[in-house]
Amino acid sequence: DSVGYRGQPALFPAVAVGGIDKVRSTECKTTEWAAKHLGIPAGSKLAHAYYDHITITPGLDGHVWVIDSGGAAVVVTGAVGKGRLAANGMATGLAQGDLDTPPEGLEKELLIKLVEWLAGSAGVKQ
Repeated sequence: DSVGYRGQPALFPAVAVGGIDKVRSTECKTTEWAAKHLGIPAGSKLAHAYYDHITITPGLDGHVWVIDSGGAAVVVTGAVGKGRLAANGMATGLAQGDLDTPPEGLEKELLIKLVEWLAGSAGVKQ
């Protein structure tokens, strides 16, 4: 909900205007932006562990990394002042029944790339 959903404010609307809807699906895929900047091929299928995700309206300065099967943004990033923001509509680290679970596969790779991008890693293109 911290992406600006269910009454929570959109903290950085220039990057992520806010959450739109909760979609009961685990199927997502990466975008061209993710391919260009992260080296993860566009259209790579990602099945996150939690049973749903929140779709996000990207702001004018937002870059969409992941979309769902309907084409709605699920992970949006962007620069905010001297820092960076990642709005992640997936409940990464949770599984069915709200159980803590380590991410696996592409969900794990994406999380690592998000952290590297947030930290300004040289391995992730700006």
